[in-house]
Amino acid sequence: MRAKQRARCHDEAPGRLMLIGMKNDFERKRAAATKRTIEYAYAHCGVKERQMLTK
Repeated sequence: MRAKQRARCHDEAPGRLMLIGMKNDFERKRAAATKRTIEYAYAHCGVKERQMLTK
């Protein structure tokens, strides 16, 4: 690898890691929000857990 190419790879690596970290953080927060929403809905709609909500 040439020096310029090697330097470019080293410059881009932190950016790639940051994007991966941001994506993982977003996915974790979305999953937590979805779980809280479902738990709230079940707690306030008058059905028991695992009961069908539609016919």
